Amino acid sequence: MENPATNRHPIHDFMRRRWSPRAFSPRPVPLDSLRSLLEAASWAASAFNIQPWRFLLATRDDAAAFARMVECLRPGNQDWAKHAPVLILSFAQREFDKGGANRHAWHDVGQAVATLALQAITL
Repeated sequence: MENPATNRHPIHDFMRRRWSPRAFSPRPVPLDSLRSLLEAASWAASAFNIQPWRFLLATRDDAAAFARMVECLRPGNQDWAKHAPVLILSFAQREFDKGGANRHAWHDVGQAVATLALQAITL
């Protein structure tokens, strides 16, 4: 399923094809594809290259873990997310390992999630 964007200025086709559906195929996502998504995220730029993101992933193969992850979501998001074959939550490490606030952590997590989403278009 695709829903390419109508853009006013030229952008790469894989960005035009990225969109956020609220309906998902129940078809399982191969483990190698999930590994590719996480690998892509690991290459996102981050302040001091510390990669302050962590991902928690659950698939329908582990029904209990998947149900726990769905329960973490707001009720409105649970309605559509419970039909996805995979859920991934992202987290930011807001403190540097050596102390002090990492004011860039949320931005860096956003970069990693965007990179993951763009990689997903290619799979």
